[in-house]
Amino acid sequence: MFFAAILDMLHPASGLWGWPERVRYGVTLLEVIGEIGAMIFIMAASLFFALRQSVEKHTARAGRADARGD
Repeated sequence: MFFAAILDMLHPASGLWGWPERVRYGVTLLEVIGEIGAMIFIMAASLFFALRQSVEKHTARAGRADARGD
């Protein structure tokens, strides 16, 4: 949220404040890297929890099958 809200609004404001172009480029680069990094983290966490849930379901099914003697 920080990268999408704060840094995204800082870029146009920095033009009004007269910041040098190199600093404005650095702020934009930091914003893009932060947003992409956050998305990668969210996707990795989602994949981790989905795979963990799948493994737990598979383990529970195998345990029930063993208990029945299948």
